Amino acid sequence: MAHDRPVLVSNLLSGVVWLAVPTLTGAWLVTVVGTAYVVPAGFLLARARVAGRGARRLAWAVVWLAAVLLWGGLITSLEFSNSAGDYVAGATGGLLFGTMSVLAWQVVALGIRRFQAWQAGGPTGPPGQS
Repeated sequence: MAHDRPVLVSNLLSGVVWLAVPTLTGAWLVTVVGTAYVVPAGFLLARARVAGRGARRLAWAVVWLAAVLLWGGLITSLEFSNSAGDYVAGATGGLLFGTMSVLAWQVVALGIRRFQAWQAGGPTGPPGQS
């Protein structure tokens, strides 16, 4: 199973950084669900990195959609009235928090990759650029 090691390591380290907050505050459900999301999503993105452009786009779409569904389900489950408004709130919150969480996770992962490349003395830009 070929994968891009720096992408995998940075995704997992970024997940640890972001999941430290709910862990330290006692939000164990978010920590467990987040870990169950970050590990396979990190592997998927790393594997897609070596598979080509189409695979990367599909992987990003799957990772984003999974985050939206997880956050939407979590937000919807917090309401007990089971009304249409609860589902609208869940869908809206899922889109907002799912999108923002994926972006924040990947921004930190990018920073980690750049730091690793800088430490190794390699280029810090996109492939093919110095």
